Amino acid sequence: MHQGTLQLRAQTAARSAPDLRAEADYLLAGIGVVTGYEHIFMPLTYRHEIPGAVILKTDSTLEKGHHQVLVTAKGATISGHDAEAVFHGVQTFLQLMPAERTEGFLNMPCCLVKDHAPTGPREVQLDVARSIIPNDDLKRYIDLLALHKFNRLSLVLNDDQGWRLESKKYPKLATIGSVRASTPPYGDRFGSDDEEYGGFYPQEIIRGLVSYAKSRHIEIVPVISLPAHVSAALAAYPELGNSDLGGDPPIVRSDWADSPHLLAPKIETFTFIDDILTEVASLFPSSVIGLNNHQPSLDEWKK
Repeated sequence: MHQGTLQLRAQTAARSAPDLRAEADYLLAGIGVVTGYEHIFMPLTYRHEIPGAVILKTDSTLEKGHHQVLVTAKGATISGHDAEAVFHGVQTFLQLMPAERTEGFLNMPCCLVKDHAPTGPREVQLDVARSIIPNDDLKRYIDLLALHKFNRLSLVLNDDQGWRLESKKYPKLATIGSVRASTPPYGDRFGSDDEEYGGFYPQEIIRGLVSYAKSRHIEIVPVISLPAHVSAALAAYPELGNSDLGGDPPIVRSDWADSPHLLAPKIETFTFIDDILTEVASLFPSSVIGLNNHQPSLDEWKK
């Protein structure tokens, strides 16, 4: 049974070894949002005692994925198996913080919390092909994933309704493939709002987003649609399609239906795929690249 409270005040500091400095800075920012103060970092090599400090440390005796938060009247300790587990402990600490002041102080109840996140991917998939999400909103979304201790975000970057990633080698994917004539109103999959819609993520924005997610121990996995769901790509580079079948060339679709168009099985297409995946891999240092080929119609190939 842990009794008493830890008073969070302007002098509250975070302490850690250098390899946990990023997690300590994240903690300090989170505490500052509640207290209204700018809190300081003090390395563990500083020998003097700092009353009320929050210490971050790794503890190999804890199982992988496990962390614990110990709050006493003299200070707090956040321990985890590794840096990711410590970061999750930081989230637990921030969730325990009081929302209101008592007699002018933020009094945090003394306690011991032991928790763990399941090992392996804890993933959310987000489709930005149909509706592009602004960079700042994506960062806020990543913050919410971190709060709930997810560790992977899959981004669907292209579909029949738009291509959202800048390509240096195939620039028309962004300039042409990211723009559609209109968008269906909510509840009407085949309707039209008669307003042009477009947008894409420049590579520098992607690099910054990947770095931002990494600082929160979240891996961004790019998801590329092929060989189906490629109308946006074929609108930009129609020569990659099955043009020998005749008919109108593909356009960026303005409804939510799936297109029958496929990439053509020819050398130029495989060169395109190789180039695109190489470019994607250079932007996303993730362990995998997702390929979206959900229930493709193979009619074009059969013909």
